[in-house]
Amino acid sequence: MDGRRPVVSLKSLAGLLCAGIGAGSARWLHAIASIALLPGVAFAAPPIDRQAELWAASCATCHSGDSRGAGAFPALAGRDASELLTLLLRQRAGQADTTIMHQHARGFTEAELARIAAVFAARPKP
Repeated sequence: MDGRRPVVSLKSLAGLLCAGIGAGSARWLHAIASIALLPGVAFAAPPIDRQAELWAASCATCHSGDSRGAGAFPALAGRDASELLTLLLRQRAGQADTTIMHQHARGFTEAELARIAAVFAARPKP
């Protein structure tokens, strides 16, 4: 080997697992479980949406650096992504009683707001 650790994605393992179940063979299940125990095998982390992380960083000004809330500003970390998206869309449409959030939300498309909401949903709850 060239010194690099093989990377096994969870998606590829899931595909093999499903193939094994479809074949009805317990040996497939054993093989899949064995891969996870091999020394030197690393699992690929889920991709990080770097752009959305950058957009979400601007929220720290009011909602705190760890997005756990500060004073009158609610915590964002660990909240449901669909709930956050609904709130952001309401603010963008001027349907929420906020002082500045409607201005921030108008700067993003619905898809971009969904990506930002996903960033906060992936963070641990306070």
